Amino acid sequence: MINQERQEFEQLSFPEIEFLAEEEIVDIIPSIRTEEEVDVVTGRYGPFRPGEQTQVPLWMASLLRKKRQCTLCLPDWMREDSLIQTLNYEQTQGQFSTLPFRYSEIAKLLLDTGSEDFQNSQKLRSLIHDIELTRKTKLEASIKQIERAEELRVVCSF
Repeated sequence: MINQERQEFEQLSFPEIEFLAEEEIVDIIPSIRTEEEVDVVTGRYGPFRPGEQTQVPLWMASLLRKKRQCTLCLPDWMREDSLIQTLNYEQTQGQFSTLPFRYSEIAKLLLDTGSEDFQNSQKLRSLIHDIELTRKTKLEASIKQIERAEELRVVCSF
């Protein structure tokens, strides 16, 4: 049963992973007013007041942004200085830095939907990309190290 669930998880497509990332709670500054909370499947959000920062799921933030009913707020971990620190850490340390589980998808959705809300959105994309490449390189090096250790174990067992 667990192996089947694992196989199903490993077979998720990028759109499916992106869908899961849309549940991440993000900050917005609405330009609309609601007197009451908005009740949706995933919870209750609002009431919304123009200019007052509030939290909503990423899917709702994207929808409101596309309708020009809010401005997206950059999460702390996505600020340029934070991403530079994260990249430096990734390049100099053996372990991964702390980022949200679906950081890549969250960043893509935020930048695709509201790039004009953020200064230096191209720089942010570039930093996220560099972090992904650095992590990929780390993973590949770790896999090679494990493979070499396994080869040694097999040779030494004879």
